[in-house]
Amino acid sequence: MLRKRTPELAPSEIRESLKRADIRIDFPVVSVSSQSLATEVEDESSPTVKVVEEAEGGKKTLNIPGVQVSDLTRTNLVEPPLQLEKFYQGTHLEAEIRSDGTIIFDGETYRSLSSAAAYARKSIIGAPEGRKYPQTNGWVFWKYHDLETGRLEEIDVLRQRYLNGRSRS
Repeated sequence: MLRKRTPELAPSEIRESLKRADIRIDFPVVSVSSQSLATEVEDESSPTVKVVEEAEGGKKTLNIPGVQVSDLTRTNLVEPPLQLEKFYQGTHLEAEIRSDGTIIFDGETYRSLSSAAAYARKSIIGAPEGRKYPQTNGWVFWKYHDLETGRLEEIDVLRQRYLNGRSRS
């Protein structure tokens, strides 16, 4: 396509230019609901992200790359040590978020909520064939006691607050 639009450039010149290019693709922050398949940009001056899909048992948030537990601790959305829990297949599982953003489950340290959740599930159901552990979204697996609502909430609630630019002062 570039060759057709710039016939004065040799293919080698195009290749060398592309090697030097710093290409970035920024997507607008959107709300997506797979039920309605509607995409809408919220207020662009203060964008929010909420990606949900309808699933059995209600909505679940999909994985949003780039947010780390340490982001939540840095903005005071999480005050370590934060106790996490999950009632899974008749078993009560517990984990803890530490001040460095790591998660402790069953005496082991994990660098992500999803890793800790995967090994928590593995401790109950084992690993699928050909895998070390079951794939798990830790943001929706783990729950915490929300002081604002007084309810047990998915840790994803705090990630949504972070993405929406809200922090506790």
